Amino acid sequence: MKNPKLVPVLSLVLLGGLILTTPPVQAAPVAVLNPSFEVDALAEPGGDGVGSITGWAKSGTSGGWGRTAKNQFTSGVPHGLNFAWTNFADTKHTQILATVLRPDTTYTLTVAIGWRKDLAADPSYPNFPGYGIELWAGATKLASKYHTDLDALSPAADSWIHVTATYVSPSSVTSDPLEIRLVGGANVNNGYAIQTNFDHVRLDAVTAGGVTFSEWIADYDVGGQNALGDDADGDGIDNGVENFFGTVPNVFSSGLVAGAVSANTFTFTHPQGIPANGLNAAYQWSKDLVTFYADAATSGDNTTVNFDVQPNTPDPGTTTVVATVTGSAASKLFVNVSVTQD
Repeated sequence: MKNPKLVPVLSLVLLGGLILTTPPVQAAPVAVLNPSFEVDALAEPGGDGVGSITGWAKSGTSGGWGRTAKNQFTSGVPHGLNFAWTNFADTKHTQILATVLRPDTTYTLTVAIGWRKDLAADPSYPNFPGYGIELWAGATKLASKYHTDLDALSPAADSWIHVTATYVSPSSVTSDPLEIRLVGGANVNNGYAIQTNFDHVRLDAVTAGGVTFSEWIADYDVGGQNALGDDADGDGIDNGVENFFGTVPNVFSSGLVAGAVSANTFTFTHPQGIPANGLNAAYQWSKDLVTFYADAATSGDNTTVNFDVQPNTPDPGTTTVVATVTGSAASKLFVNVSVTQD
């Protein structure tokens, strides 16, 4: 691993780029730009912007973004400070993703939908305006959820719900870019559909049998930095490790988070993703960054380090690792991972 990041933990030092050796199958996040509409900052609560949001294209009559205020949502928004809004049924916020449609993959689009309490209390707009979320690939709509669907839910005033739309792709597909569309509601009050609010847009994918590293890295704009050991975004985490983490190889990510140190043990956490087919990884440790030893191996001066890997701890999508040192004490300890491809 090149360009290692050092994270000091008292007398122990972690070398950036740790990964889970045998992570369980789980949904892998598909990168969505500005998913909670936080990029376009607004100075005051209750402020708003009209038009296209960074990373998104607006079409239709009236839409934009706002910064939540107590008179709108008592408890704020699900993620961050901002939300997107539409005031007409013809209005959409859309984003074409860098990821293309893959075969034999289950996609789940999740979006938070809210209803402002100040508008719900206005007699001019007595009904929730509705919503739509859509997942497209090229010119084909793959999945959708609308407030008019028989199984759909709608938020109460001053609240948010999380709405999902799911699509399972067949074994043969056209590799068109995926697209997310957030659609204004169709419940019109006095000529308006005021106001549908959107937040925390997420798209997860689970591919049967997994994907290769080449297929995974091809979804991202990394130029010629597409090899397993390249570090396309310069964050000190190689592309192969980004794949194991489930992080994006062309966007800076922090990787490891140092935790508790107690006597001869230390704890750290990192995100976990679904590893590409044929990738293998193993923890290694060193006292001097020159000679590295495998998990549970013993050095010539009788130091042994064992790694206890705890997937989905303390939360789904996070791995906790506890390293235990036995035998001769180590004034410094470095931990690395070797990522190889079959």
